[in-house]
Amino acid sequence: MEKVQHWKVARRVAEKIWAMNKYEIMARGYDYYKEVSYTFRSLDSFTRIEALYVQMNSFLDLPYKKGAVLTTLEHVWGYFKRIATIDEKNHFFQAFEKCKLIEEPTFFQFPHEVEQCKDILRSLLKKYPNRYLQFSRFLYPEQKWNEVTLKKREFLWKDGAIFIRI
Repeated sequence: MEKVQHWKVARRVAEKIWAMNKYEIMARGYDYYKEVSYTFRSLDSFTRIEALYVQMNSFLDLPYKKGAVLTTLEHVWGYFKRIATIDEKNHFFQAFEKCKLIEEPTFFQFPHEVEQCKDILRSLLKKYPNRYLQFSRFLYPEQKWNEVTLKKREFLWKDGAIFIRI
C-alpha cells in the first residue's frame, strides 16, 4: 500500500466513503450526521481528513437510535416516493408503522421490523436503480466502511490516512 499524497484524490476518496456511510451514521443519530456533514464541508487539508476519519469511526461504534433509524428510513424512502407504485408505497409504510412500535430506544443490531423496511427499500432499489444508494452501507452493511474503489483503483482509509492498494 502507498499513502495518497495528492489532495484532490484524497478528498474524492473521503467524499465517496462519506457517501457510503452517510445513512449509516444518520441512523445512529441525526446530530452525528450533521456534525460529520459540517466537518466534510470544511475539508481543506490532510489534517482535516484525519479528523473526519476519527469522527466517523467513533460514530460508527455507537448504537442505533430508534428515532434516528426512523428518520433514516424516511430519507431513503424519499428516493422512491415519486416513482413507487401505490402498492409499493403502502407496503413500505405498513412496515414502517411496525418500526414505530419498537420499544427499545437504542440497539446495536436492527430489529426484525427495521430489516423488513430495509428489505423493501433494497427491492425498490433493484427495480429503480440509484447509483448513490447502491453503495449505501445502511442498505448493504457487508461493505467495509473504510474501503472504496475509485476509477478501478482500491483505496483504504486507515488511521486517518488514505492509502492506495498497489
